[in-house]
Amino acid sequence: MKLVDEMKDEKLGVAILYNFTKGYQDPVPMESYNIVIPLIFNDTFTKEILKHATLEEVIKACLKEDPEFGVKIKKALVDDNDITTKSQGIGVISGLLSFELVNKEMCGFANEVNVLDFKECRILGKLMRGKSVDDVLSMMVTRDIKIVILQASSVGKDIDLGFFNALGDVTFYENASDDEVIALCQDATIIATNKNKITAKVMDACPKLKFIAEMATGYNNIDIEAASTRGIKVANVANYSTSAVAQHTLALALEMLQHTHEYDGYVKSKAYGESGRFSYFEYPIHELAGMTWGIVGLGAIGHQVAKVVSALGCKVIYYSASGHQQDCPYEMVDFGKLLERSDIISIHAPLNDKTYHLFKGGVFKVMKKSAYLINVGRGPIIDEISLVEALKNHEIQKAALDVFEDEPLAVDSPLYEVKDQLLLSPHVAWASVEARQRLVEEVYQNIEEFLNGRQRNIVNH
Repeated sequence: MKLVDEMKDEKLGVAILYNFTKGYQDPVPMESYNIVIPLIFNDTFTKEILKHATLEEVIKACLKEDPEFGVKIKKALVDDNDITTKSQGIGVISGLLSFELVNKEMCGFANEVNVLDFKECRILGKLMRGKSVDDVLSMMVTRDIKIVILQASSVGKDIDLGFFNALGDVTFYENASDDEVIALCQDATIIATNKNKITAKVMDACPKLKFIAEMATGYNNIDIEAASTRGIKVANVANYSTSAVAQHTLALALEMLQHTHEYDGYVKSKAYGESGRFSYFEYPIHELAGMTWGIVGLGAIGHQVAKVVSALGCKVIYYSASGHQQDCPYEMVDFGKLLERSDIISIHAPLNDKTYHLFKGGVFKVMKKSAYLINVGRGPIIDEISLVEALKNHEIQKAALDVFEDEPLAVDSPLYEVKDQLLLSPHVAWASVEARQRLVEEVYQNIEEFLNGRQRNIVNH
């Protein structure tokens, strides 16, 4: 069955899913549908499925004819997702398919109607029975590569990492501790991690290790010099969360200026309804327009924040700890001037010798008493003990932190001593659904390129 691009639409998709469901015979787990259209739209697969008795044999034959078969199917899983979803919806509306819970899992059923018979789809349904999408992807692995993903939970349980199975023999750990790394990675060719410390000791204990995939932008958890001397490549992911962090920065600023949470609580307490007044403004609201917004670290995120707040009427100034002047419309100032002039300061700088405890001691006394401080960069850029003292002494108005000196924030941290003047979030500025999806796709591509002998986002050339 040769399928041309003009036929690749939802109507054909409904017929494909219906025939697959008929061939499956049992209730079809919702997740299994995701790989049906990618496989059936692949001409090599539809040719080979008529020749073999098992799905393993079919995929083996496809890989023999097209070594890139697995890569193409993985890409199609993303590209064809909308067609699959729409086809399921149309199938329900038209009465071809129905869905209901079976043992707490949503499953599909084929209703008795007359639909064009696609033999290949019915065979696929029969061969897929009892197999998951991950099972099918694992059949496409052609490399003797052991990949260990140490902190799968760091990207959230709502982000599917199953497609990594197409790269090799992949083992997932929810949240491995540093003490467990050596035991879990002794045979690993590739390690993917977010926060685990990958030291020279770890590298020496993992003799097969060739590549470390950092699941973040910062990579100070990896001993880069040790990796380089041992011929181990390290790759990171940059700029995947620029929009998310800028958005969270603005959200923190607006919460401090608007008191949205306090006003929400006031209304829900019924105090508003009992007040007899049409309005209530015990918490002063301030406008961004006309404020001076100081930025520490005018990288990609800093630039995005500057762009957004400028559109809202702020004057933007910035400080660079490295001394690098940007080609941009914003005024570069020294640190002292930034402190003196800014109504709001947001931190987007990396952590290094020049930025460690940049905000400490007397620094807060130089800032305006009405100033707001936001840190979405790295926790240790602010000395938290000094910040607590500054807030208690009303040296600045408020602060909002998404990052901390130690994470997670210790239960005995002095930050808990400050209530109304401090807004806290658990290192989530980067973590929009879209950003996390971009992150894992970038990590996948970094690994894939390394396995194909090409360098991508390597930080230790």
